[in-house]
Amino acid sequence: MVGVSAPPEFLTQLTYLAWNHHEDIVCIDTVRAYTFGPNYFVEVDVVLPEEMPLRRAHDIGESLQNRIEEMDGVERAFVHIDFETAHYPEHAEATRADRERRRAAARATAISPG
Repeated sequence: MVGVSAPPEFLTQLTYLAWNHHEDIVCIDTVRAYTFGPNYFVEVDVVLPEEMPLRRAHDIGESLQNRIEEMDGVERAFVHIDFETAHYPEHAEATRADRERRRAAARATAISPG
């Protein structure tokens, strides 16, 4: 079976592990785990201070990934590092704007003489 959410108890374990992983973690934004065969794929979004050096943020995320992957039942973990919890639909807006530009260019090409 693929894509079925893990039970709440497992998600609570993951959240606790992530929150207590490092003192510089500001917030745990998202925790997801879903089936992949008999195990789980895990996704954790961690918020770190904006001014933190990239290498330090990377090391915190990578060590958290390794700790999660040591848990029984975890096939693979993905740790996303961010500096804020507000997630605007940047990708959706960019895609929509790009689509509108292409349509406008196609209309301009279709009606231009020559």
